[in-house]
Amino acid sequence: FQLPFFFVAVYVLLMNSSSRLCGDGLFRSLCLIYGSSTATTLIPILSSIISDEDTTIGEKGILLGFYLPYLIFPIWLVSIAVCEQNVLGSETKKKE
Repeated sequence: FQLPFFFVAVYVLLMNSSSRLCGDGLFRSLCLIYGSSTATTLIPILSSIISDEDTTIGEKGILLGFYLPYLIFPIWLVSIAVCEQNVLGSETKKKE
């Protein structure tokens, strides 16, 4: 779920201007699920990298450089999904 949705979310966010998708409803819910699941997976991974005594500072820096983007993006998705009614920032059309 995590890897495929990462690419779907990036695509939807980049193609927002030409997309007919709404950022509320299912996409917003999936952003919350993906973001919280991925963040809770990466926090123990990052803490074990930092606390490993056999790894040098340089190796830790390289590993953190690889893993931090995969933590920052999900946390960002969760924060905009929680703070905004529409994750994509566009106006939703109300049905009359």
